Order: sequence, then C-alpha cells, then structure tokens
Amino acid sequence: MIPGPTIGPCPVCSLQGAEYFAASESKKVGCKACGEFVITSMASHIIKGEAASDIDWSTSSRSALSHLIRTRRDLALHSGTSLPLVDRPALERLANAGLLLPIPSEQVRNFIRWVGEHSRTSKPRIKPDLNELRAVVGTTSAEELTDLAYDLQDEGYFDLSPPKRHPGISMLGEIRMTLKGWRYWESLHQGSTTAAGGFIAMQFGDLRLDAFISANVNGRVAKELGVSIHRVDSPEVTRAGVIDNIMREAITDAAFVLVELSHGNKGAYWEAGYAEGLGKPVIYLCEQAVWDDPTRRPHFDVNHCVTVMWSETNPDAFVEQLIATINNSLRGRK
Repeated sequence: MIPGPTIGPCPVCSLQGAEYFAASESKKVGCKACGEFVITSMASHIIKGEAASDIDWSTSSRSALSHLIRTRRDLALHSGTSLPLVDRPALERLANAGLLLPIPSEQVRNFIRWVGEHSRTSKPRIKPDLNELRAVVGTTSAEELTDLAYDLQDEGYFDLSPPKRHPGISMLGEIRMTLKGWRYWESLHQGSTTAAGGFIAMQFGDLRLDAFISANVNGRVAKELGVSIHRVDSPEVTRAGVIDNIMREAITDAAFVLVELSHGNKGAYWEAGYAEGLGKPVIYLCEQAVWDDPTRRPHFDVNHCVTVMWSETNPDAFVEQLIATINNSLRGRK
C-alpha cells in the first residue's frame, strides 16, 4: 500500500496545508502558493534557521524563493522530473546573487501577464487563488497583492468585483482586464515595454567568430545605435539560474534579435523561433563564404528572411548594412 502524503506547513512559504511526499533525503512538496517542487532535508534546515546561511530567512526572502519556485526561475530541475529543486547549492547561488522580491514595476508586469494568460484560456472574468497569485506576482502577502490589484484598477488596467477595497479584508472577487490592460498585456507579450537593447544568438567557442562579433556588433554597431547588444553570457545578462530561463528573459527584454547562422547552431534557430513568436524584429547574420557554399548555407526555411552577410575582409560594409537594417526594423516601434 502506497503511503499518503503528510500534511503540514510549506517549508518555504510556511502556508498551512502543504502535502509532503518523502523520498530518502529529499521531499516532494505540493503547496498552493509555491506549487510542486522538491526540497532536500539540508535546504529545509537552512530555511528554518537550523543550519548556517548567508540569507536572513525572513518573510521577504521566503516569499522571494516562493516566487522563483512558482515561476520556475533560477532553479535547476530535480533529476528525472520537471520539478524545481531546492537544495543547498541552489540556496548558496541565490545568496550570492541576492534573493530579492520583484520591484513594484515587475510585480505589475507579472500580475498583468497572469491575468491576461488566464483570461485568454478561460473566461473574461476570473477569480484567482490569492495564494497562487501572490507567489506568481512576487508579493509577501495576500494583503499586498490585494492592494496592488486595486491600485491597478485605479490606474484603469482592471475592473474588479467588488469594485471597492474593504479595509482590513484581503479578498479579491473577480478580475476583468480592461482594454487598457489588454494593450499593456500585448506590449508585454511582444516584449516591447522593457525593450532597450538587442540580443544576439550565436555559436559559442569559435574564437574567430567571437572576435568579429565583439568588434563589429557589440562594438561598432552598438555604439552607433547607442544601445547594448547582449549575448546570453554577457555580464549584464548572466546570473545564477537555469540558462533557458535567462535566455528567454533576455530575448523578451530585447528590442531586436540578431541570429548568427554560420555554424547552423540549433540553439540559435530555436532562439530565432522564440523571438519570432514574440513578434520581435529578427535579423539573421551569416558569413558570406558559408552562404555561398550549398553544402553549408543556412536552412532553406530562413533563406527568404532578412539576412546580413559578413566577411572579415570587409567589416565596414557589414556594419553599415546591419545598422540600416536594425533602424528600418525598429521604425515605428519605438
């Protein structure tokens, strides 16, 4: 007979009613706020203050970790599962990176993204679970979440029922997104509200390609446009966490995406598709010699796409054409 779960407080957010499924030194936890995850015994001791930690496990830091678990960010997955893993190395990485709640503007984006996605797949009016939504948005409490919801109604993004906040009562009825809210959601979906610089997807480890891109794209093109053009390993982008999530964020926050195809890198093709799906301007780059070689040229599905050729013997022409192409692609989007 398979034993049932143990019921108790969540080891991360302390919400009562969490389900525990023990397995040797780790436990699978099901929490209404954090969602499902796996946590090791040592990590539980650290969060409870029973083992040394560089983090003060206050309500704020616990809420920040709950947010990361719920949104599946900055945490590796437990082996053989799709569940985030909370272990000592993960907590140490987060301590070094700084475990903080999202700032208010990020909380607003998280809130509107969640309402928009759920409204598209269910009904125009939705009644959220405050525990789940608190973790998704990244607030420390249901009270803070409720305050934020009514602030967004005051700003014209939501239509709430009941329409007025009852002092001292943390309760949300139904939420309906207004047209203003949907316009903001659409801009978030396309990544245009936070977009500032560019992102480049490319093969790593080729010293010749790295030198050319560094000098002419990250250097000359970026300087001429007055923006930064990041790779996923750029200091401005890289941080502790799952590389796929970091990459998705970097693409979402970019105004345009460059995709270098000379090596036929499958990851670069995937990143191009992700950017295309967000409605980003995607500009492909390829070495002229590779493009001219029928055995090495990029996949035929991108042959019809805007592609800027480069050659080490004529970097000036490449830089000039790429600047013009980026400017033309962004016209009307700024």
